[in-house]
Amino acid sequence: MIWTIGFGALCAGVAGALVFDIWNWLIEKVAGIRAPRWAILGRWLLAPLGCGGEGPVFTPAERWLGTFAHYATGVAFALGLILAMGPGWIARPTLAPALVAGIVTTVFAWFVIMPALGAGIAGARIPRPNRQRVATLVAHAMMGAGFYAGAVAVAATGLQGVA
Repeated sequence: MIWTIGFGALCAGVAGALVFDIWNWLIEKVAGIRAPRWAILGRWLLAPLGCGGEGPVFTPAERWLGTFAHYATGVAFALGLILAMGPGWIARPTLAPALVAGIVTTVFAWFVIMPALGAGIAGARIPRPNRQRVATLVAHAMMGAGFYAGAVAVAATGLQGVA
């Protein structure tokens, strides 16, 4: 069962974060809504260690750590979904719980990440906050779709039952 949960969370979480990133890249190209830059997350995580840079240029370490943290967070969110639904969800995934889980992760973006990075609660301090709120909500729903896609891939392999 631990294998099922761990493997499922890894696959669903990485798929969710990847779909999130692809969606945001497309929206940036089509609608001009800037996609997240994970380097700023890396800088924020390195700041308590005194390792973060300053100014508009990000270091490779900031980029790598920010991207890793983004994907690790996707895995953690997928783990929460699997624990909430039970390991049987990995064997027979359904779309609705994954979409709900993705949408629920918006709370983390609005009330933790955005304020921590200076954008205020739900992006209140940025230009056109309502546009960003909707974009964030839709992107996180897409993350939920990615959770589902990753779970479907795991179910298709038959590996979720391996002990």
